[in-house]
Amino acid sequence: MPQIKFELRRNPLGYFELENLTNNLTAFYEEEYFQKEHGCYRLKKTQLENIYRDNIISLADHIIKKRYSSSSLLDLGCGEGFFAAHFFAKSSRVTCSDLSGFAIQKENPQLLGRFLKTDALGILQKLASDGEKFDIVNLENVLEHVNQPISLLQHIHGVINRSSVLRLRIPNDFSAFQNLLQSHGLTNQHWVNPNEHLTYFNKVGLENILNHCGYEIDLMHTNFPIEVFLANPHSNYFNKKEYGAGAHEARMIIESHLIETDIEGYLDYMVAAAAIGFGREFTVYAKKK
Repeated sequence: MPQIKFELRRNPLGYFELENLTNNLTAFYEEEYFQKEHGCYRLKKTQLENIYRDNIISLADHIIKKRYSSSSLLDLGCGEGFFAAHFFAKSSRVTCSDLSGFAIQKENPQLLGRFLKTDALGILQKLASDGEKFDIVNLENVLEHVNQPISLLQHIHGVINRSSVLRLRIPNDFSAFQNLLQSHGLTNQHWVNPNEHLTYFNKVGLENILNHCGYEIDLMHTNFPIEVFLANPHSNYFNKKEYGAGAHEARMIIESHLIETDIEGYLDYMVAAAAIGFGREFTVYAKKK
Protein backbone atom coordinates (compact mmCIF):
# COMPACT_ATOMS: atom_id res chain seq x y z
CA MET A 1 0.00 0.00 0.00
CA PRO A 2 1.45 3.45 -0.96
CA GLN A 3 2.30 5.85 1.84
CA ILE A 4 -0.64 8.10 2.67
CA LYS A 5 0.04 11.78 3.19
CA PHE A 6 -2.07 13.81 5.59
CA GLU A 7 -2.03 16.64 8.11
CA LEU A 8 -3.46 16.31 11.62
CA ARG A 9 -5.16 19.34 13.17
CA ARG A 10 -7.03 19.96 16.39
CA ASN A 11 -10.54 21.24 15.76
CA PRO A 12 -11.60 24.17 18.00
CA LEU A 13 -14.15 21.79 19.58
CA GLY A 14 -11.28 19.63 20.85
CA TYR A 15 -11.36 16.65 18.52
CA PHE A 16 -8.68 15.90 15.90
CA GLU A 17 -9.14 15.61 12.16
CA LEU A 18 -7.07 14.70 9.13
CA GLU A 19 -6.61 17.21 6.34
CA ASN A 20 -5.14 17.01 2.83
CA LEU A 21 -5.59 13.24 2.73
CA THR A 22 -4.31 11.64 -0.46
CA ASN A 23 -6.33 8.39 -0.59
CA ASN A 24 -9.92 7.60 -1.66
CA LEU A 25 -11.73 6.28 1.40
CA THR A 26 -15.14 6.01 -0.29
CA ALA A 27 -13.80 3.42 -2.73
CA PHE A 28 -12.11 1.60 0.16
CA TYR A 29 -15.39 1.21 2.07
CA GLU A 30 -17.36 0.21 -1.03
CA GLU A 31 -14.86 -2.30 -2.41
CA GLU A 32 -12.54 -3.51 0.38
CA TYR A 33 -13.61 -2.79 3.97
CA PHE A 34 -15.75 -5.92 4.51
CA GLN A 35 -14.21 -7.95 1.70
CA LYS A 36 -10.72 -8.18 3.21
CA GLU A 37 -9.35 -8.82 6.69
CA HIS A 38 -7.79 -5.87 8.53
CA GLY A 39 -7.16 -4.92 12.15
CA CYS A 40 -9.43 -7.06 14.36
CA TYR A 41 -11.88 -7.73 11.51
CA ARG A 42 -11.97 -11.32 10.24
CA LEU A 43 -14.02 -12.71 7.37
CA LYS A 44 -14.64 -15.93 9.32
CA LYS A 45 -15.61 -15.35 12.94
CA THR A 46 -14.54 -17.59 15.81
CA GLN A 47 -17.04 -18.73 18.43
CA LEU A 48 -15.44 -16.32 20.90
CA GLU A 49 -15.91 -13.41 18.49
CA ASN A 50 -19.56 -14.29 17.95
CA ILE A 51 -20.18 -14.53 21.70
CA TYR A 52 -18.43 -11.22 22.32
CA ARG A 53 -20.43 -9.45 19.59
CA ASP A 54 -23.70 -10.84 20.95
CA ASN A 55 -22.79 -9.73 24.48
CA ILE A 56 -22.12 -6.17 23.32
CA ILE A 57 -25.52 -6.14 21.58
CA SER A 58 -27.14 -7.63 24.71
CA LEU A 59 -25.71 -4.76 26.76
CA ALA A 60 -27.20 -2.23 24.33
CA ASP A 61 -30.53 -4.06 24.41
CA HIS A 62 -30.46 -4.03 28.23
CA ILE A 63 -29.87 -0.26 28.30
CA ILE A 64 -32.51 0.49 25.66
CA LYS A 65 -35.15 -1.71 27.34
CA LYS A 66 -34.58 0.05 30.63
CA ARG A 67 -34.49 3.64 29.39
CA TYR A 68 -35.93 4.05 25.88
CA SER A 69 -38.49 2.92 23.33
CA SER A 70 -37.24 0.56 20.62
CA SER A 71 -40.14 0.20 18.19
CA SER A 72 -38.14 1.72 15.33
CA LEU A 73 -34.42 1.75 14.48
CA LEU A 74 -32.26 3.51 11.92
CA ASP A 75 -28.81 1.88 11.74
CA LEU A 76 -26.37 4.11 9.85
CA GLY A 77 -23.23 2.34 8.64
CA CYS A 78 -24.79 -0.97 9.65
CA GLY A 79 -21.89 -3.11 8.37
CA GLU A 80 -22.75 -6.78 8.74
CA GLY A 81 -26.13 -5.90 10.21
CA PHE A 82 -26.00 -7.82 13.51
CA PHE A 83 -27.24 -4.88 15.61
CA ALA A 84 -30.12 -4.20 13.22
CA ALA A 85 -30.93 -7.91 12.98
CA HIS A 86 -31.31 -8.15 16.76
CA PHE A 87 -34.04 -5.51 16.79
CA PHE A 88 -35.60 -6.71 13.51
CA ALA A 89 -36.11 -10.13 15.16
CA LYS A 90 -38.03 -8.34 17.93
CA SER A 91 -40.47 -6.91 15.34
CA SER A 92 -39.01 -3.43 15.41
CA ARG A 93 -39.34 -1.28 12.30
CA VAL A 94 -35.78 -1.29 10.96
CA THR A 95 -34.02 0.73 8.26
CA CYS A 96 -30.30 0.35 7.70
CA SER A 97 -27.66 1.65 5.31
CA ASP A 98 -24.01 1.36 4.37
CA LEU A 99 -21.70 2.18 1.47
CA SER A 100 -21.46 -1.53 0.65
CA GLY A 101 -24.07 -4.29 0.76
CA PHE A 102 -21.47 -7.08 0.72
CA ALA A 103 -21.35 -7.69 4.47
CA ILE A 104 -25.07 -7.56 5.18
CA GLN A 105 -25.87 -9.84 2.25
CA LYS A 106 -23.32 -12.33 3.59
CA GLU A 107 -24.31 -12.23 7.29
CA ASN A 108 -27.92 -11.01 7.53
CA PRO A 109 -29.65 -11.27 4.14
CA GLN A 110 -33.07 -11.08 5.85
CA LEU A 111 -32.42 -7.33 6.17
CA LEU A 112 -31.87 -6.66 2.47
CA GLY A 113 -35.44 -5.46 2.08
CA ARG A 114 -34.74 -2.86 4.78
CA PHE A 115 -31.28 -1.92 3.47
CA LEU A 116 -30.21 1.06 1.35
CA LYS A 117 -26.77 1.24 -0.23
CA THR A 118 -25.88 4.87 0.32
CA ASP A 119 -23.87 7.18 2.54
CA ALA A 120 -25.26 8.34 5.88
CA LEU A 121 -25.97 11.92 4.79
CA GLY A 122 -27.79 10.71 1.69
CA ILE A 123 -30.20 8.46 3.59
CA LEU A 124 -30.76 11.05 6.33
CA GLN A 125 -31.78 13.68 3.77
CA LYS A 126 -34.16 11.25 2.05
CA LEU A 127 -35.78 10.00 5.26
CA ALA A 128 -36.19 13.51 6.64
CA SER A 129 -37.86 14.68 3.43
CA ASP A 130 -40.23 11.70 3.71
CA GLY A 131 -41.10 12.68 7.28
CA GLU A 132 -39.66 9.46 8.79
CA LYS A 133 -38.87 9.43 12.52
CA PHE A 134 -37.08 6.76 14.59
CA ASP A 135 -36.90 5.86 18.27
CA ILE A 136 -33.23 4.87 17.97
CA VAL A 137 -30.53 6.01 15.58
CA ASN A 138 -27.47 3.78 15.81
CA LEU A 139 -24.14 5.25 14.76
CA GLU A 140 -21.63 2.56 15.68
CA ASN A 141 -18.03 3.08 14.59
CA VAL A 142 -19.11 5.50 11.86
CA LEU A 143 -18.39 9.06 13.02
CA GLU A 144 -14.62 8.51 13.00
CA HIS A 145 -14.83 7.57 9.31
CA VAL A 146 -16.47 10.77 8.03
CA ASN A 147 -14.91 14.12 7.22
CA GLN A 148 -18.02 16.12 8.14
CA PRO A 149 -18.98 14.83 11.61
CA ILE A 150 -20.82 18.03 12.56
CA SER A 151 -22.99 17.90 9.44
CA LEU A 152 -23.79 14.22 10.04
CA LEU A 153 -24.82 14.79 13.68
CA GLN A 154 -26.93 17.80 12.74
CA HIS A 155 -28.73 15.91 9.96
CA ILE A 156 -29.75 13.20 12.44
CA HIS A 157 -32.03 15.79 14.08
CA GLY A 158 -34.28 15.49 11.02
CA VAL A 159 -35.20 11.87 11.82
CA ILE A 160 -35.59 11.94 15.63
CA ASN A 161 -38.09 13.28 18.14
CA ARG A 162 -37.52 14.58 21.67
CA SER A 163 -38.11 11.06 23.00
CA SER A 164 -35.69 9.47 20.51
CA VAL A 165 -32.11 8.52 21.35
CA LEU A 166 -28.87 8.55 19.37
CA ARG A 167 -26.62 5.62 20.23
CA LEU A 168 -23.06 6.51 19.28
CA ARG A 169 -20.07 4.19 19.63
CA ILE A 170 -16.65 5.58 18.81
CA PRO A 171 -12.95 5.02 19.64
CA ASN A 172 -11.45 6.99 22.53
CA ASP A 173 -8.45 8.63 20.86
CA PHE A 174 -5.91 11.20 22.07
CA SER A 175 -6.97 10.24 25.59
CA ALA A 176 -5.05 11.09 28.75
CA PHE A 177 -4.02 7.44 29.08
CA GLN A 178 -2.67 7.37 25.52
CA ASN A 179 -0.71 10.54 26.28
CA LEU A 180 0.72 8.80 29.36
CA LEU A 181 1.78 5.80 27.27
CA GLN A 182 3.50 8.12 24.79
CA SER A 183 5.35 9.93 27.58
CA HIS A 184 6.86 6.57 28.62
CA GLY A 185 7.82 5.71 25.03
CA LEU A 186 5.35 2.81 24.93
CA THR A 187 3.56 3.91 21.76
CA ASN A 188 3.66 6.53 19.05
CA GLN A 189 0.06 7.47 18.21
CA HIS A 190 -0.82 3.88 17.25
CA TRP A 191 -4.48 4.92 16.99
CA VAL A 192 -3.94 7.29 14.04
CA ASN A 193 -5.04 5.29 11.01
CA PRO A 194 -5.38 7.39 7.83
CA ASN A 195 -6.36 4.25 5.91
CA GLU A 196 -9.73 4.35 7.71
CA HIS A 197 -10.21 7.14 10.28
CA LEU A 198 -10.60 10.82 9.49
CA THR A 199 -11.62 12.14 12.93
CA TYR A 200 -10.45 11.31 16.46
CA PHE A 201 -12.39 11.97 19.67
CA ASN A 202 -11.39 11.89 23.32
CA LYS A 203 -13.93 12.55 26.09
CA VAL A 204 -13.72 16.33 25.86
CA GLY A 205 -13.89 16.42 22.07
CA LEU A 206 -16.86 14.04 22.02
CA GLU A 207 -18.79 15.96 24.66
CA ASN A 208 -18.07 19.25 22.89
CA ILE A 209 -19.21 18.14 19.44
CA LEU A 210 -22.42 16.61 20.79
CA ASN A 211 -23.20 19.78 22.74
CA HIS A 212 -22.36 21.92 19.69
CA CYS A 213 -24.72 19.83 17.53
CA GLY A 214 -27.66 20.14 19.91
CA TYR A 215 -27.47 16.95 21.98
CA GLU A 216 -27.24 16.25 25.68
CA ILE A 217 -25.68 13.03 26.91
CA ASP A 218 -28.08 10.79 28.79
CA LEU A 219 -25.61 7.95 29.41
CA MET A 220 -21.96 7.36 28.58
CA HIS A 221 -19.87 4.25 29.17
CA THR A 222 -16.62 2.85 27.87
CA ASN A 223 -15.46 -0.71 27.24
CA PHE A 224 -12.42 -2.81 28.17
CA PRO A 225 -9.22 -0.68 28.21
CA ILE A 226 -7.21 -2.90 25.86
CA GLU A 227 -4.38 -0.34 25.84
CA VAL A 228 -3.34 -1.48 29.33
CA PHE A 229 -1.39 -4.19 27.47
CA LEU A 230 0.86 -1.45 26.07
CA ALA A 231 2.07 -0.59 29.57
CA ASN A 232 3.75 -4.02 29.81
CA PRO A 233 6.72 -4.66 27.46
CA HIS A 234 5.78 -8.36 27.46
CA SER A 235 2.36 -7.59 25.95
CA ASN A 236 2.98 -4.33 24.07
CA TYR A 237 1.26 -4.93 20.73
CA PHE A 238 2.55 -1.63 19.33
CA ASN A 239 6.18 -2.73 19.58
CA LYS A 240 5.43 -6.36 18.72
CA LYS A 241 2.49 -6.72 16.36
CA GLU A 242 2.24 -10.45 17.04
CA TYR A 243 0.89 -9.64 20.51
CA GLY A 244 -2.18 -7.93 19.06
CA ALA A 245 -4.31 -11.03 18.48
CA GLY A 246 -3.71 -12.22 22.05
CA ALA A 247 -4.67 -8.83 23.48
CA HIS A 248 -7.89 -8.81 21.46
CA GLU A 249 -8.75 -12.33 22.56
CA ALA A 250 -8.10 -11.44 26.22
CA ARG A 251 -10.36 -8.41 25.86
CA MET A 252 -13.20 -10.55 24.49
CA ILE A 253 -12.84 -13.20 27.23
CA ILE A 254 -12.76 -10.66 30.06
CA GLU A 255 -15.52 -8.40 28.78
CA SER A 256 -17.88 -11.25 27.93
CA HIS A 257 -17.30 -12.71 31.39
CA LEU A 258 -18.18 -9.42 33.09
CA ILE A 259 -21.31 -8.85 31.01
CA GLU A 260 -22.54 -12.39 31.53
CA THR A 261 -21.79 -12.32 35.27
CA ASP A 262 -23.54 -9.06 36.16
CA ILE A 263 -24.67 -6.81 33.32
CA GLU A 264 -25.71 -3.97 35.64
CA GLY A 265 -22.48 -4.22 37.61
CA TYR A 266 -20.49 -4.17 34.37
CA LEU A 267 -22.40 -1.10 33.18
CA ASP A 268 -21.76 0.74 36.48
CA TYR A 269 -18.06 -0.13 36.13
CA MET A 270 -17.85 1.21 32.59
CA VAL A 271 -19.89 4.35 33.36
CA ALA A 272 -17.37 5.14 36.11
CA ALA A 273 -14.51 4.50 33.65
CA ALA A 274 -16.10 6.87 31.12
CA ALA A 275 -16.19 9.63 33.73
CA ILE A 276 -12.37 9.61 33.78
CA GLY A 277 -12.01 8.95 30.05
CA PHE A 278 -10.58 5.44 30.48
CA GLY A 279 -11.42 2.72 27.96
CA ARG A 280 -10.83 1.98 24.30
CA GLU A 281 -14.24 3.11 23.04
CA PHE A 282 -17.07 5.31 24.22
CA THR A 283 -20.72 4.38 23.85
CA VAL A 284 -23.01 7.36 24.28
CA TYR A 285 -26.79 7.59 24.45
CA ALA A 286 -27.76 11.20 23.63
CA LYS A 287 -31.02 13.07 23.12
CA LYS A 288 -32.05 16.33 21.53
CA LYS A 289 -31.63 19.30 23.83
